Amino acid sequence: MIPSSATCGCGSTTSTTPVSTVNGTFGCSGAPACITVTNGIITAASNAALSGITGSAGCSGLYVPCITVTNGVVTDLTNRLISVAGGSKNQSTTIFDGTDTYTWTFTESASFTSDSEFTFISDFIPTNGRITLYQADEGFDDVYFDIAYSTDNISFTPVGINLELDGGAGTADTVRTKTGSFIISSGPTFLYWRIGWINSSGSSKSIPMKMLTVNLWS
Repeated sequence: MIPSSATCGCGSTTSTTPVSTVNGTFGCSGAPACITVTNGIITAASNAALSGITGSAGCSGLYVPCITVTNGVVTDLTNRLISVAGGSKNQSTTIFDGTDTYTWTFTESASFTSDSEFTFISDFIPTNGRITLYQADEGFDDVYFDIAYSTDNISFTPVGINLELDGGAGTADTVRTKTGSFIISSGPTFLYWRIGWINSSGSSKSIPMKMLTVNLWS
């Protein structure tokens, strides 16, 4: 592996930038090598004169490409071409389709709560999600829908979209939608997902809805 004294990875200014807009030079400072990236594509690689260095460097996650170095020589370059504009992968999952009104009961819970009935699977690791619903009656403040992922169908991690089902006049017969970006740093090629809720309003709430869908894409 790369020695602990090496400074690897990218700067904070690019760690959350979509790959198609990434520009700069990345890798280890002094060892083992550097890459130059233009619009998300490796355009140059330079080897350092350190024959004993072996390892990988670059940014973790789904953004800037990585380099692999063997005995001080670049042996592999990996572009991570994941761009929303490119539409590499996407999935739409219908929780219920709007033919009937479904009353959803949000039990009181300050943390994410879900039911296995609402589990679905993606065969890729998304970087964006959207929740869309048709709210048939007035909602409540501090009641939110979110989605969460799992690698084992046991422990689920919310992504933080948090679509609030607001209360008050004008919230009935309304289409609500919210999009969020997130990073899932590792996992298998498929993930388990659940839609669930956070209800910090102080008591259980019930809201009739006519449609609920989840979109995922990378």
